[in-house]
Amino acid sequence: MAKKSIVFEKQSKYQKIQLARQRGGLTLFLNGSPQVHSTEERLYHETFATLPLMLAKNVRSVLILGGGDGLALREVLRFPDVKQVTLVELDAEVVKLCSNNSEWRKLTGDSLRDPRVKVVIGDGIEYMVNTRQKFDVILHDLEDEFTTQPEPLSVELYQRFYFAIKNKLKPGGVWVMLVFGQENDLMLREMYASYRENLPKKVQTEFMRKRGVIARTAVLLRTIFPTVRQWTIDFPVLGKHCNFYMSDAPLNKIQRRPAGVLEHIGTGLPKELTR
Repeated sequence: MAKKSIVFEKQSKYQKIQLARQRGGLTLFLNGSPQVHSTEERLYHETFATLPLMLAKNVRSVLILGGGDGLALREVLRFPDVKQVTLVELDAEVVKLCSNNSEWRKLTGDSLRDPRVKVVIGDGIEYMVNTRQKFDVILHDLEDEFTTQPEPLSVELYQRFYFAIKNKLKPGGVWVMLVFGQENDLMLREMYASYRENLPKKVQTEFMRKRGVIARTAVLLRTIFPTVRQWTIDFPVLGKHCNFYMSDAPLNKIQRRPAGVLEHIGTGLPKELTR
């Protein structure tokens, strides 16, 4: 691993938080795992946060699960049609750091202090299961691989969470979820086993034939949403990530563009989503 110079370090209730200079930029670490690097985060967040708002039918109400660093939030706020953003972050110390550190505030454009934003400190999975509100766009930015969770993450809870997202997404809305290429697929396999008998034989065969967490996640997501698009990117610092974009709509047309310049997506539908 490249050498790093610590700018900030704190052990919160849930994790060890570090902000460090590394490879010519700032990296945010949770429990020693890099979450975002300032030199590549524009590509990361344009594909993860900007693109779904370009594709959704409406964008008045947006929910970000996780995302306490404020960077996905920055991209959401580039759209004038956004009226309210609810950001649910488990760790108040992450929000505090990213709201107060002068360098990070410049990186986020002070997004965490925008009046359109409601920050909820709490468990994103619990919030999603219990909320009665519906949203135009849901960004699933939870880091349960690296964070000590308030309660064990069971298969049953995960299933309730995913179906809650489907039920609380407005018609024509978009849900985006990030999957790490090296993520442990134990929970995924347990979820498959728990409702395998309810799946068509074709889906069962396809799941078993696929290898890797990204490919197998795609199989199961297509049993929930009629439209599942994906974009896999291998980042120099963070490694391979895949964004899954899900909707009850086709997602074959750009509906709007954000204020400012798009550095990575381009002006039309990215070719990565048309394959």
